[in-house]
Amino acid sequence: MSLVISQSEPAGLPPGASLVHLPVIRQRVVLRPHTGAEDLLVKETSGGETRAALTVAESLVRDLEGRAVAWGELCASDLDAFILELRRLWIGDRIRGDVQCSTSDCGQRIDIEFTITDFLAHHQPGDSPPAVRGWTVRSLDDCGWYRLQQDPGPAAVEFRLPTPNDQLAVAGRADAIEELARRCLRPANVRAGLRR
Repeated sequence: MSLVISQSEPAGLPPGASLVHLPVIRQRVVLRPHTGAEDLLVKETSGGETRAALTVAESLVRDLEGRAVAWGELCASDLDAFILELRRLWIGDRIRGDVQCSTSDCGQRIDIEFTITDFLAHHQPGDSPPAVRGWTVRSLDDCGWYRLQQDPGPAAVEFRLPTPNDQLAVAGRADAIEELARRCLRPANVRAGLRR
């Protein structure tokens, strides 16, 4: 399921609000109309891109019961997809880029063009991850932890996807990779090959 604005919104939504589906947790949330105040809020927010994205999402979105969404605890991919959807709604679906190849002996201009709708559809999560080269992933609980298991064999590691709170906690740290592993892997000191 990709992030889409519902075409048939349930009764009881505030005027001008839209129903949005978050792709990883597959939760529906209510997006209130943009007033422009969010632009000022982002401008005044310090702490980088993740903090700015959280500020906008926390300002504009509520769950179906009208409660705040715990964006910092969701998978970072849901926040990223939401911000892309906002960009699609506010500016348009098409993204165009004109960059120069960074290879020293090239320097050619590269034109890139795609739609946010196609990008999100291409990257939508499946119902269950496929087994890859003898490895399987199984959900452990409702808190987002999974077990990556080599079949057959004893090699296994438990993991969860990083959250915006994780990103904020490790931002600017010299040991960011180790701290992220400590937060998102069990055991955190798993051997390098299994960590990959």
